[in-house]
Amino acid sequence: MAEQFVTGLAKLMTTLAGITKAVERDVTKIVEVNAVRVKNHAKTDHTGKMAHAIGRYTNQTTNLTNSIQSTNATNSGGVISAEVRTNKEYAAKVEFGTSRTAAYPFMQPASAAIEPRFLADLKSLKIGE
Repeated sequence: MAEQFVTGLAKLMTTLAGITKAVERDVTKIVEVNAVRVKNHAKTDHTGKMAHAIGRYTNQTTNLTNSIQSTNATNSGGVISAEVRTNKEYAAKVEFGTSRTAAYPFMQPASAAIEPRFLADLKSLKIGE
């Protein structure tokens, strides 16, 4: 049986580890930047049947809008994520509606609007360069 030897394996492994860390750093930044974009969109860019577009909150306190926040990205077991959230208990009722009130979504449309930019940012990563 013929034997095969790989030379430079240690250097290759070090290079791959460096690329992995660089990609992880870049993806983390992209996730954070896009979480902020979703947050900002949810707070301000309202069209169609979204709550603020139809003036649903013109006479309200803007507590819901002001409570929308994004978190820093985290890496848990190789999954990089960030959250855009609010601490207002009634936010789900506004987003999804109830049996008595219509839905006035603000988070889902924001996420959908930002998704193409997020995917484009990920595709633009220069891996190994």
